[in-house]
Amino acid sequence: MQPSARSSTPSAAASDLARRLIGQAVPEHDADDARVAAAERLFAAILSGLSRWFGADGSRALVTRALATARRDHPALAEVRLPASGPMTGFASVASIGGASAVTDGLVTMIAALADLLGRLIGDDLAIGVLEQCATSSARLPDSVPSSVKES
Repeated sequence: MQPSARSSTPSAAASDLARRLIGQAVPEHDADDARVAAAERLFAAILSGLSRWFGADGSRALVTRALATARRDHPALAEVRLPASGPMTGFASVASIGGASAVTDGLVTMIAALADLLGRLIGDDLAIGVLEQCATSSARLPDSVPSSVKES
């Protein structure tokens, strides 16, 4: 999964993983608001899972870097923020600009960038496994995710 050091283009394996995770978590035929909520839950689960592996600061650093990389291809993600504590915000703003597909397309790019970053740190296979494990926990999160889960 390792593109050149200066490339913002995610590897094929990272992009495939990201599309698969989004496809499993975000129903394509639902209304836009339901798709945005599902995308928010997925990313809350990924952030929570990464926090268990890398700590709150480490996971936020990884996600911040992945978000910066994804913004190069998806300028609408400029509305998305990761505050010092709590969940990412701004997905609804992105949806109001470009619809739910803008959110899911941006998340695919962001998750792929995250997979590539993790691949450089812990190896590609382990990075894919960690992200899959984090994402599958989203299926167990209720529609209204408690802030304690989002902040862990």
